[in-house]
Amino acid sequence: MSLTKASYSMINGAPVNVLDFGAAGDGITNDFVAIQAAIDYAALNNLALYFPSGVYAHTSTLVWKNGVRYFGPNINVSNAEGAVLVYTGTDDANVINNPINASTFASIQIEGITFVCNSLASGKALFYDTGSTYLYIEHCKFNFAGAGSFGLVFHQTEISTISKCVFEALGNIGLGALIRLADGPVLKHPTAVVGYTNRITITDNQINPALGGAQAIGIWDDGGLVHTIADNNFNGGSIGIYLLRPYPVEIANNEIEGYTIAGISAGLANAGLTGLRIVNNYLLAVPAALAFANGSIAEMTYTDNVISVLGGGPCETNIAGSPNAKIFAANNKEVSVGNNPFNNYLAPNVDTVGAMLLAGSSTAGTQTYSNNTMTWRTIGDVCFFNVYIALSAKDAATAGNIQLTGLPFAHRSANAQVTSVTVAYISGITMSANYTQLSAIIQPGNNYVQLVEGGSGQTVQFLTAAGISSSSQIMVSGMYPI
Repeated sequence: MSLTKASYSMINGAPVNVLDFGAAGDGITNDFVAIQAAIDYAALNNLALYFPSGVYAHTSTLVWKNGVRYFGPNINVSNAEGAVLVYTGTDDANVINNPINASTFASIQIEGITFVCNSLASGKALFYDTGSTYLYIEHCKFNFAGAGSFGLVFHQTEISTISKCVFEALGNIGLGALIRLADGPVLKHPTAVVGYTNRITITDNQINPALGGAQAIGIWDDGGLVHTIADNNFNGGSIGIYLLRPYPVEIANNEIEGYTIAGISAGLANAGLTGLRIVNNYLLAVPAALAFANGSIAEMTYTDNVISVLGGGPCETNIAGSPNAKIFAANNKEVSVGNNPFNNYLAPNVDTVGAMLLAGSSTAGTQTYSNNTMTWRTIGDVCFFNVYIALSAKDAATAGNIQLTGLPFAHRSANAQVTSVTVAYISGITMSANYTQLSAIIQPGNNYVQLVEGGSGQTVQFLTAAGISSSSQIMVSGMYPI
């Protein structure tokens, strides 16, 4: 008596096997019809879909459906091993189509499958999701080429994860990216519609744009809410992580190497990114690790990063291009030949020591000092300082109102008020007649202290150079917003 071999689909509730629908997996036969039939059947019957080892060629776009776990045996270094889907067209190779901004409960898992295409047209993707919620892509591999193309696109996707995958450009992708988080009605950064590509986690991936050409980007993040990019390894390309308007976004524990423009770039002028956290990353290449467009940052935490600038230049470019940003930066270190990275919060019990000068507003003069020491530190966006000035000789040419110049930062200009600081001690200073009090202020935009006279029934006025002598001493301390 002979036995008939049962297919997977004959076992109730078992995964569907693409071979049962006629897929050949020989790398020659066009398996599009068979694979699409298997996907449709699995979705209709709430079954998982299995891709055995093989090379599955397809010439048309595959439409993946909700509610299915798609899985292969695992990915391999070679694209000739494991379950490999090779698309030979120029359109999007694989798509998931859900309504945008609808929070569609897609509940899709894709595991252990390699996706390949070396002929994508500009703006097309190896895998393009629209509108899914709960999409999980793990242990997959994405190899592609085509100028202006993308590996994996999440377009108004929500609560989804990309983890333990390998992304590699097979050739030139022009101004394309291995992963793109799109956020808007079309594939570009939004102008009106914002905030729908939300709660995306990209973690534990190998992201290699090295062979993608001079413009290739690792992760291109257009915008949305609550993005986490953590524990990934980046190699090559122009920019490791390119940010336009996501908020908040956490970039943590990544190794980013070999970039030609910047490891992390906030590239949209006046975007005003808020809630940006760049923490505990290692960045290694010839150019600066971070690059910022003017006004691109509104609020940023930048701490505990290790940077190696092999070109010997700055660790950051244009961080001052967002002068009103609230930036907390601490414990960033440079470990090769580059300049020191930006830190504006010092370790406890460590102050920066500098000097301040006493000058006239119309003619500064050159005073002689026995002491003009200033100590300062910043905590977040506030500068604390203390200065003691003691003259041993006054320059007779000094004229105008007296200023103590040399504060380490200018007083914040936007939405700021005049800041009063404390005059702790004076000696050898003569105030105008009927004036008995001396105070000090810092005005918005200034990096110097002005001395102000006051008295009962008197109009306040600035202390002039006439009140200063060769024996003048003054101690001023306080804090002001920067």
